[in-house]
Amino acid sequence: MKITRIHIANFANIGDVNIDLADITALVAPNNYGKTNVLEALRFGIDFISAPPKAKESAMALKAFIPINSATQGKPFEFEICGLLNDNAIQFKYYYSFRWGDSIISEQLSIKDRESKRYTIFLSRDKESEATYIPSAESRCIKSLEVAPSILALNKLTNFDDLFFVDLLRKIEGTDIKVVDTLKSPDSYFIMSNGPTNASEYSTAFPTTESSSYFIYSLKMLEPDAYDMLCDATKQLLPNIEDIEAVEVNIGHGDNATDRLYDIRIKEYPNTIYTSINRVSSGSKKILYLLALTIAAALNNIPLITFEELENSVHPRLLQNLLIIMCSFAGNTKILTTSHSPYLIRYLNPEQIYLGLPTDKGIAEFRKLKPTKVKSLMRRASSEEISLGEYLFEMMLDMQTDSSLVTQLFI
Repeated sequence: MKITRIHIANFANIGDVNIDLADITALVAPNNYGKTNVLEALRFGIDFISAPPKAKESAMALKAFIPINSATQGKPFEFEICGLLNDNAIQFKYYYSFRWGDSIISEQLSIKDRESKRYTIFLSRDKESEATYIPSAESRCIKSLEVAPSILALNKLTNFDDLFFVDLLRKIEGTDIKVVDTLKSPDSYFIMSNGPTNASEYSTAFPTTESSSYFIYSLKMLEPDAYDMLCDATKQLLPNIEDIEAVEVNIGHGDNATDRLYDIRIKEYPNTIYTSINRVSSGSKKILYLLALTIAAALNNIPLITFEELENSVHPRLLQNLLIIMCSFAGNTKILTTSHSPYLIRYLNPEQIYLGLPTDKGIAEFRKLKPTKVKSLMRRASSEEISLGEYLFEMMLDMQTDSSLVTQLFI
């Protein structure tokens, strides 16, 4: 599966956000604006699809996410995911909404194939307890479906083994994304630890922070080409690192995996011996961590991985090459990152950037520059001898007093 677009509305301080996903996309805004809430909403919206009924009821009542702003209070949560399935042969749009503290109120799945010009609605729900769906590819008739207020019609239809589009429903229901909190101390990214409990063999499943070293060692054993790419890219970005070696240390007796610890050993210039990765700088650890997780996402067919303020602890001069390498490793996985830095803007195309714009309503709003305005803005930035990112950040401050700039410059 590929995810091409997401829509989120009425979550915490989020009003209405639409994001078309490029290979890498950035949400750029000042601190305490709502970037993290967008990632939270994305994770929440995806998890809700596959959650059991009791978990759905709890999610709909989560006070931390219920909007309290006067502009959004009382409005339903909305979530839509658009993407491609079956080697891009099928495009889909899946939408649902619910009333906070209450019940699911609407739902729709639309699908089209390469030969179709228009989407066909395969599933529709505009009542709490009833939905309609197309039961047969031949007849295109519409059939009613009773649903409980805390169950998505999609969830119920995945149990209909003979339904002609059940495989598509199951793929959408099983959608997984990874939200990576890179604001944590990089010192915690690599802990010399055991592999997963009771593990009897190596695994390249997407790692937790506690199993990053185990993942990289497993990569060495199971995917040596990917492991070599990881090591080579790290050395390219960090020339002071001469060699990298993932190691397994047997601290017990026998072959029991719980008696093994995993570590990454680094040979730095001009040191004469290898040392644990925990002895290198925070920035170096973070770069290896970002690259490893990008490879993990691609290997596990994760359609989207998000990073919070990816550029933290990374020197600005390394950032451009890091982004290029991460995109090359990601394959079909899309990357979404947040940032409060003008440096990231310098290394991405304007169509990859959503800027957080000030509003008089106190809700978070993210929009892209109009393509027709990019060149003129770049000329203005150049005339002031600053980067486009720095110019845009200064312009965002002006928008607080001149809201007409938003209409003039942004989609």
